[in-house]
Amino acid sequence: MRALYVPGPSYYDQQVKDYAGWWNILEYQRQALELAGYEVDMYVPETDVLPSSPSFAKIAAYSMAVAMMSKDVAYDIVVGPCSYAYLPFLFHRESKCISYVWNNTQEYRNRVLEPEYKTFNWTYDHSISGKQIEEFTYALSDRIIACSPFVAKTWQELDVNKDIQIAPWGVDSNMFCSGKKDERFTVVFIGGDPVRKGFGYLLEACDRLNNEGKQVDLIVIGFNGNFPQEWIKNLGMTLHKSVPSIINKCHILVCPTLEDGIACCVQEAMASGVIPISTEDASEVFMHDIFLQGAKPAGFQVDVKNIDVLYQIIDRLRENQDGLPELASHCRQVAETQTWDNFIKAFAEAVK
Repeated sequence: MRALYVPGPSYYDQQVKDYAGWWNILEYQRQALELAGYEVDMYVPETDVLPSSPSFAKIAAYSMAVAMMSKDVAYDIVVGPCSYAYLPFLFHRESKCISYVWNNTQEYRNRVLEPEYKTFNWTYDHSISGKQIEEFTYALSDRIIACSPFVAKTWQELDVNKDIQIAPWGVDSNMFCSGKKDERFTVVFIGGDPVRKGFGYLLEACDRLNNEGKQVDLIVIGFNGNFPQEWIKNLGMTLHKSVPSIINKCHILVCPTLEDGIACCVQEAMASGVIPISTEDASEVFMHDIFLQGAKPAGFQVDVKNIDVLYQIIDRLRENQDGLPELASHCRQVAETQTWDNFIKAFAEAVK
């Protein structure tokens, strides 16, 4: 059996490989295809055909290049994202076409994010062409593989009869390990888009705590910003291999994202013995005190934009630091069950 795998240009981008915590998923999907019994082809377009902007032009150039290079080969399946794979799907209509989706639909993202960007007087890119391409690829797909039930739900809004399988992401529990905590209570935030990731709500909660004399330090990873608060340490863009030794010194990770396909930093925090606080779609990877009444939580879920509850949970954990090691240990135990081997097997089974 033969498969055409279209991972997208990020697979060949060294900068993405070095900085993005999600890059390895591209390689794991290739391995899953091999596990499923396929001989896998990947075509690498010349870099000079790809625009530097992640726009419609880049998607179209990459998709066209892969389609043209593979057009004379017959494949049993073609696997790719709901973007860069749309032309290979068209060129290989005799094949089974399988899309993998990591993000909520563009329609869902527009609905959630447009009003938020307006509050900051920022221009929001509706990505009309991107929305049309992903919906077109979705329509061409014989099967969808989603990273989480929440993401699958947003895609089912497009077609409730579409066959959608789930292959949950994992975490490298050898790379991310528990460490000695800082003396001061420390929160870590990881995210490249502060608006989408809800950073402003975390900042307001931490500001309130510190203004009340409740000392909380905040480490920020993923974007550059100038903060006058002395209790904020902004590390900006950070090599992914450097992240484990940074976050395992922290007590909690807060990911108050407005929408997220899946936040790999949540699982990475859990493996590091760091207690996560997150909103609904990014909190599906852990057991928390809302979904499992009476069970020991491995994290805490908060509603989007709810600063008061965010403040209360952070304050509660700060005041009860003697109980944090037990919670942190439980987070680590849950993370250890969420392996990349399990993901590869689930993805292979979904492909079959």
